[in-house]
Amino acid sequence: MLEKSKLIFMKKILCLIIVSVMSVMVLFLTVSCGNDDKGDNIAPTDSPDSNSNTDAGMNEKEEDVQEPDASEFAPVEEDMDGYKFKILGFASETGSWIAGMYSDVMAEGDTGDPINDAIYKRNRAVEELYNIEISLIEWPQSDSPNMASRLIKSIRAGDDDYDAALLSGSSLPNVFSIKNSLYDINEITSLDLSKSYWDQKSRKDLSINNKQFVVVGDISLYSFFANTVMYFNKKILGEYELEDPYDLVRQNKWTWDKLHSMARDVTKDLNGDGVIDQEDQIGFISEGSHLGTIYLTTGESITKKDESDIPMLALGTERSLKAYDYAFDLLSDANTTFRVENAKGKFTNPFHEWATPKFYQNEVLFFYNQLLVTFELRNMDTDFGILPPPKFDESQDRYFTTSANWFLTHVAIPTTNQNPERSGKILDAMCYYSQQYVKPAFYDVSITSKLTRDEDTLEMLNIIRENRTFEMAYIFNWNNMTHDLFYQIITSKRNTFVSAYDKIQDKIKSSIEKTINEILD
Repeated sequence: MLEKSKLIFMKKILCLIIVSVMSVMVLFLTVSCGNDDKGDNIAPTDSPDSNSNTDAGMNEKEEDVQEPDASEFAPVEEDMDGYKFKILGFASETGSWIAGMYSDVMAEGDTGDPINDAIYKRNRAVEELYNIEISLIEWPQSDSPNMASRLIKSIRAGDDDYDAALLSGSSLPNVFSIKNSLYDINEITSLDLSKSYWDQKSRKDLSINNKQFVVVGDISLYSFFANTVMYFNKKILGEYELEDPYDLVRQNKWTWDKLHSMARDVTKDLNGDGVIDQEDQIGFISEGSHLGTIYLTTGESITKKDESDIPMLALGTERSLKAYDYAFDLLSDANTTFRVENAKGKFTNPFHEWATPKFYQNEVLFFYNQLLVTFELRNMDTDFGILPPPKFDESQDRYFTTSANWFLTHVAIPTTNQNPERSGKILDAMCYYSQQYVKPAFYDVSITSKLTRDEDTLEMLNIIRENRTFEMAYIFNWNNMTHDLFYQIITSKRNTFVSAYDKIQDKIKSSIEKTINEILD
């Protein structure tokens, strides 16, 4: 074993020497060539927490980085003696969505699928770096809300069963119902959250009292899938000679009012029954649960932080009420908008079985859904485009994007882990190599080569990625507030927000206070 360790150590030293020499050569070439880099990577490695407005993501494209950059990632050489690193995460599964065939964590081998092979390459790089074995404890994506149940059972028993977890947002309320269940990642010195492969906005939005229990990073493939975007049909756009939405985005004129107007122009009663229903040409398809996400795209929030980084309610201001009312009216306008939950038929999944094919068949102008839907459109004959969700008005400083809680996965380390520093090193490496391999595979190959058809969409994807927002209320769902103030109201067909909020705001505040006291204890 000693000889083996020496050989591994010497091999890694040799690799570092080679990388150093290559770095010097790259530096020489960079100085010689100036700023003429015209690489193809549409997903820059800058921190996504750039306070960018409409220019976000419109920088020069950067070339994929294939070797570690010492300024971003400089691992301390360590032989972990074949340690089996256990992560709770989504399993790959065949189901409704093509995206479900991928796991955040595992790929069995090279298959020719770019994303699968990038995950495999990442895992092999990390395993060789630290002499470990990455092991996935599988949970089905179709049971996202209950994902944490296995972890909670282990934590309650005090068992060191998991080194880390990639937890869906929908499962997090259950995790946080257990006191002291997760480490404050800020205290794990081997994990550097300041690097560009960790989402800086998630750090800011999801911390409490400057403690970081969960964070989003490039290690999570599902963080790419979960972004909520606006699809549009180019065929319908051209037939009605509507404005170019890409130019509207660039000119700060892509607003919900503009979308509403364009959707109204194309909505058409195809079956002549005098009403707009699922058989007709529809301007805008969404769903009731999007009341909350549309509200968040206006730049308003459900909670905000005080000077001590403690969350508090942000609802009830004049602008927030206007934003809520507008989102409600848009989703309730039966002349332009059709909500998926209202589709009639024997559907196991109406989003997959009705809404996506409806768009595919050129009967919808705008379709508001997650980025994972793009995989379903790979064989669509008509060109489509992808846009960030609109602004509330032109004075809004940037476009805000939300992520679907069912799909978005968060890195966490359970407090039953007896060696969190080891986990920090491995997670940091996995996140870095995900940035280098998995992220380019998803954007450059899957999106560019197979799915989207134009450079404008690539530009939009950068804006979407760099302007994500993470809402604390969806993590803790204090007093079931997201259901009571968003989904329940939109399905009741009456805007009862003010009265509903008045009834439960004191209970929500008490629930927030209880959470904070438990965390500060």
